[in-house]
Amino acid sequence: WNGSAWSEESANFNTPRNAGGSAGTSTNAIFFGGEPVGNGKATESWNGTSFTTVASLATSKYSMGGTGSASAGLSIGGNASGSGTTATEEFTVPVGTATVSVS
Repeated sequence: WNGSAWSEESANFNTPRNAGGSAGTSTNAIFFGGEPVGNGKATESWNGTSFTTVASLATSKYSMGGTGSASAGLSIGGNASGSGTTATEEFTVPVGTATVSVS
């Protein structure tokens, strides 16, 4: 979405599903959970060009709320195997280590 129209991206999810949650922006996001329930733990990150499979949810669920960023997101509530769930899960990206040389 560019403010006035949608565009088709050439990249597709690695794990087909619907009714999942998301967090982030159009160039740095995560998509998690969804139906069918067998795929409901899957989490994928989006870098604006392609999807990459990352750490899965602990609870297989769909129709949940999602908020936050691609590096710190929340999956809130939803439906797990036909009944509501109050499970809230946090997604965080590990902080990397940088080496700084001073001369």
